[in-house]
Amino acid sequence: MKHILFLYNRRAEIAVTGGQKYEEELFQGLIGNECFAVERFCINKINGIISKILSPIYNLRFVKKLNGYDMLFFNSVEGYHLLLLSVVMRWIKRKKIAIIHHHFVFLEFSGLKRAFYWALETLFLKSANIIITASPYIETLCKEKFSKKEIRFWPIPFSLNANKTERAPKKGQLLYIGTIEPRKGLVYLLDSMVYLRNKGYSYHLTIIGKVVDAKYKKQLDEIISKAGLKVTFTGFISQEEKTDIILQSDVFVFPSQLEGYGMVLCEAMCEGLPVICFNNSAMPFTVNNNQNGIIVPNKDTIAFAKAIEKIVENREINERLAAGALEYASNLANPQQFKELTNTDVVRMLGCWN
Repeated sequence: MKHILFLYNRRAEIAVTGGQKYEEELFQGLIGNECFAVERFCINKINGIISKILSPIYNLRFVKKLNGYDMLFFNSVEGYHLLLLSVVMRWIKRKKIAIIHHHFVFLEFSGLKRAFYWALETLFLKSANIIITASPYIETLCKEKFSKKEIRFWPIPFSLNANKTERAPKKGQLLYIGTIEPRKGLVYLLDSMVYLRNKGYSYHLTIIGKVVDAKYKKQLDEIISKAGLKVTFTGFISQEEKTDIILQSDVFVFPSQLEGYGMVLCEAMCEGLPVICFNNSAMPFTVNNNQNGIIVPNKDTIAFAKAIEKIVENREINERLAAGALEYASNLANPQQFKELTNTDVVRMLGCWN
């Protein structure tokens, strides 16, 4: 029997981000296969800046332990910490390395920082035998940048209206799900709401997600207070609570400036919620304009505001886009299809066909 190991820089049992939830689904789906055994553990516990800087070297202490596995799964977000270990395990120990790549981090930066992350991500991904992508957008970029590398597309699984509860939207109830940080573009969303308020529309926005950047959250609070906007921050909540809020929402608003996929767009559509987003990164791969939502020019807050007004005030358009969202979601991979695809591919990768 072959042996597979997933390595994390976080507590393995805690899945918060979309990428972490994807990996949890992948890991759980591989358990029980007769061709291989799968395990996982947290490889790196960072405590302070010195620990972070030295972690690539410090992690080489695991070489002997990892030698007992046939295949290793890494996440490209952890490239800095795992690069040396990946190189050793691939080229010296001759192990199969699969790197799950959700998005290119270097795109978040500019100048020297951008160049550093680009070099780091490129080296790390080149150390893999196989690059696993969950997004058609990232798959396209990887095929352009790593044309000689094996790229596997394992689509994110979704469940269409999993709890079978009928949607009961409240007119003007806007919803955002995601972390609170500059990359997510919430400032642009609030600017759109200010525009709408000046036109006489007083919509309510619910923001679900944890605060990653406290300074940015303070900036948002100041805008909300000054303009008198109706905004509720829930913080991190359970899936049940989140689903209840989705079912009562009218429009899903997603002003993010950079996404490898944007899982929350599909999660919203699975409950029949029309979406509005900016035209950047992965968004056009999910949102079909005027079919399952509306996509507007990037950072155009007035266009974003007018799209909100259009969907909220015209109930016929709202219902049509909601139906389009459900139709789009019905064609997404479901958990069973995801499990079958990944198990078949991993068996092939390990060369352990019965």
